[in-house]
Amino acid sequence: MTSEEAQDAYRQAWTGWCLATKPEVKRMFEGRMDKLQPLVCERPGPVWDAFIDTLPGFREFWDGWYVNTMESFMEKFEENS
Repeated sequence: MTSEEAQDAYRQAWTGWCLATKPEVKRMFEGRMDKLQPLVCERPGPVWDAFIDTLPGFREFWDGWYVNTMESFMEKFEENS
């Protein structure tokens, strides 16, 4: 599979993930994207950054996920300190 084919397949999986309403379906798409990521490019960097810019809502989702995860972590950390 070429990088371009992997990008197309990843795009389809991302769209499917965004539209999925059942957790098991989302997990299926997550597994597909995990397998495709190294075929898109070998490691994070300019190629990956340019690619994810073509995925509507991708950066926003992961930025929000990180913020929410860190806020939850800090709340639990402070509760246990």
